[in-house]
Amino acid sequence: MGPSPVTPPPILLLQFLNLLVGFASYLNVTLANQVWNGADWNASQIGCALTLSSLCYAVPVSLGGWLADRWGRARTSFLGAAVGAVACIVAWSATSPDVIVGATMATMLGAAFFFPGCAGLFSDSEGAAPGRAPMALHTKVSRYNLGWSFGNLAGFLASGVLAHQSAEVGYLCSTAAFLIACAILVRWLRLQPQPPLRQGDRSAHPSLPILTWMCRGSLLFACVVGLALIALIERAVPRAAGVDPHAVAAVALSCYSAGYVAMFLLLGSWSGWIMRPWRLWAIQLCLVAGSVGVYLLGHASSPSIIALGVCGALLGLGYGATYTGSIYYSMRLPEGAARAVSLHETFLGVGNTLGPILGGLAMELVATGALVIPVPGGSDIAAPLITAFDSRMSGLALFMAVCAIACLLLQAILIPRARRMGGTIPD
Repeated sequence: MGPSPVTPPPILLLQFLNLLVGFASYLNVTLANQVWNGADWNASQIGCALTLSSLCYAVPVSLGGWLADRWGRARTSFLGAAVGAVACIVAWSATSPDVIVGATMATMLGAAFFFPGCAGLFSDSEGAAPGRAPMALHTKVSRYNLGWSFGNLAGFLASGVLAHQSAEVGYLCSTAAFLIACAILVRWLRLQPQPPLRQGDRSAHPSLPILTWMCRGSLLFACVVGLALIALIERAVPRAAGVDPHAVAAVALSCYSAGYVAMFLLLGSWSGWIMRPWRLWAIQLCLVAGSVGVYLLGHASSPSIIALGVCGALLGLGYGATYTGSIYYSMRLPEGAARAVSLHETFLGVGNTLGPILGGLAMELVATGALVIPVPGGSDIAAPLITAFDSRMSGLALFMAVCAIACLLLQAILIPRARRMGGTIPD
């Protein structure tokens, strides 16, 4: 293996690692859906399999952070990529639906080890040429986010290109991505955690604990909104003549992805939001605006694809702001960066798990008129609501709006408290 390097991998290489694992993980989930649909599994069976896979990320990701801080960032990332590679090989060799369930769960388990370790490497890396000032933390966070988000985009595009190929071809591509990540990380397996100095944008601040937990809680609600949209929008689109629900959903989700990528770029180049939580809160109003827009479109027999794309972009912008705030404050303190990021990922995983389940339940309850709100005196304020919420899209949007408001309300309650913790948080 040769002498151990004394510095973490460069930021650009870490971005490439995030891209590889983001690509392989996303592609594996889409391939699994392809196999399960081909086996005529019903929606409940597929939903159960996806929920189990999500839990295999949300539950052990905190262990991944613990390992990264104690055993080594590169070692933990290598372990995650290796688990993903083995899962892909198993899926490629036996593409039966039941085997694919286990392989998809193992893929998400690998991601739960990889991403906290890679986040720790991002935190430790200086990210600047010799003789220049270290890269600002908010810029590192942006680079980290752009890596996995472009990987997901590549996985989305690959799933479209490979749609008419056998699943084995896709699993070979995923295997190659995981193995390349393993090969890159081998050089840094002996690297020990090297936390940066407590200075500049890594210095302590009395309000950091409450801001960190506030942003994590907000992220959970934002993830519920985002995954409800991703999982359910195609089913929610009205089946009017001349409307292709798959095409409409593809436009909405593409704009959603473009929205959060654009926000990652903005918040990586502009530092005016750091320790100014009201500014980030204002950006997250896009979550409510996008949800309200989807609700209004739900009343149309043939919703405008352009308008739905705008709503998707607004939701993506709001999600990108919430996600960035959570991971930034999680990485802010030098000690235990990987562990802190793993807690961020835990909230993300729980939100991703709950979104499709609760969103689907709310959508069907509202669409079928089963949502009844009794009030004193025998009247029923739900009756006019049931008439108004007469489509699945409106029901989905109502659920998303409630979660978006909860996301913002949590912050509105805790931001003043953070200001009273001491120190100065400018407006």
